[in-house]
Amino acid sequence: MSSDLEEALEKAKKEKAEEPLRNIKTYQTDVAEAIKRDNVSVIKMAVAEKRRQERQGVASEEVSTESKKRIVLIILSAILVTSGLAIVGYFIFRPHNNTVLPVAVARTIIVTDKTVELKLDNVTLDGLIHGLVANKSILESGSIENVIITVKGNLDAQNGHSAREHLNAPNFLNLLQSRMPGNLFRSIQNDYIVGYYQNSSGNEPVLILKSDSYANAFPGMLQWEPNISNDLGSLFNLPTDSATSSARTFVDRIIDNRDARVLLEDGGNPTFIYSFIDPATIIFVKSQNAFDEILSRYLANRGNN
Repeated sequence: MSSDLEEALEKAKKEKAEEPLRNIKTYQTDVAEAIKRDNVSVIKMAVAEKRRQERQGVASEEVSTESKKRIVLIILSAILVTSGLAIVGYFIFRPHNNTVLPVAVARTIIVTDKTVELKLDNVTLDGLIHGLVANKSILESGSIENVIITVKGNLDAQNGHSAREHLNAPNFLNLLQSRMPGNLFRSIQNDYIVGYYQNSSGNEPVLILKSDSYANAFPGMLQWEPNISNDLGSLFNLPTDSATSSARTFVDRIIDNRDARVLLEDGGNPTFIYSFIDPATIIFVKSQNAFDEILSRYLANRGNN
């Protein structure tokens, strides 16, 4: 009896232990039941599962691609908004100072030691001469200062201020009330140098003009000689008394292997010199020291270009 009871209890324990295992369903059992129930082959089931996985993969890829596109669009929008705000801020908060920094146009002709800007708002001969004198600098002996002359330009409708423009050579000569012959005047180019050479005894004015036609410029300079003293007198402090005075007689000289025309004082000393140091460049100085320095710098600058 006890033996039969023990066998019954043992059987009950085994059935209870095996019961959870029978209740656990796996993907494999689902497949087996589907094959048995719906008469579906293993191959069809495999194909269906493959398609399911592919659909899930495509959906994931589409979501991933869409997310990347959104991120890129957000970044580009942020950049555009930031750039727009920066541009607007610049135009709103920028200082409206109509000052043009001096441009070293001199470097296309010679290298100078100092460049300053003369803001010529009083565009008259007196205003020009007064401004040039006021911009004289005390430099080391042998130094050259270039004075960039600017005048008010056209009104800028956007900010209500006038821009400043560089006074070109023809307008500079007109401001000097020059009677330069037409053939010479028409050959003068825009770039020029006006400034000072620092001599041991003080500074003296210098002027360098560029011409695009030696055939017109050279005879034009000879024709201009009778009026040079009066036309450039205020700039170079030249004698302007009598047109027939011996002080206004130009003579030929050779300076540094260059043909030069020299204006002599009554004592025979040179008081003004001009020369074509090349067919396109005319220099005007008061002393041979200034002539030597400008020619030396011009040759050095040309050799470096």
